[in-house]
Amino acid sequence: MLPYVDAEQSVLEKLRKCINAIRSSPQRRDVFKKQCDVVKCKFNLPILDISVRWNSTFDMVERALEIRAGLQATLQAKEDLKEYLLSDDEWDSLRVLRDFLKPIKEATLMISKEKTPNVASSTMIFQHLFTHFDRCMKNPTADASIVPSIAKAAKQKLEKYYPESDGKAYVVGTGAYAYTCMHTVSH
Repeated sequence: MLPYVDAEQSVLEKLRKCINAIRSSPQRRDVFKKQCDVVKCKFNLPILDISVRWNSTFDMVERALEIRAGLQATLQAKEDLKEYLLSDDEWDSLRVLRDFLKPIKEATLMISKEKTPNVASSTMIFQHLFTHFDRCMKNPTADASIVPSIAKAAKQKLEKYYPESDGKAYVVGTGAYAYTCMHTVSH
């Protein structure tokens, strides 16, 4: 789940409440499935994020964007769910948020798929994320006013885990990684 930033929180909270309402009721899930058929949207249950995993927020938002038509049709069909209808601007905010979170998800998957993450690969991934956060803080898109504050919070969180080495870990890690790659190729 993302760090709390007021601007994005309302749209995410609205989405979470919508998803929770649909997932928690067999009758609402049935209505959702029927509405997916009506609007010719592939039926996939929405995903609810988990408070300790940013990637779950990415998964929730990405799935919501994939099944947007089915979600909107369900929310319009059920009077008690209409308060969770998302505007086009809110859907645009979710799209921007998904695009911001995608490199974080990819970085996590890259580190997780290695049998033994090493300094070289981890350092390069951290550097990639720092660059992503810096770029988002400095060059927000017009429709992404929430991204700089999220990027700042994400960078601060990442800095807690990144070794304070004034770049030495990057230099050592990159050299070690290059040596490993050259050694592997030559044998």
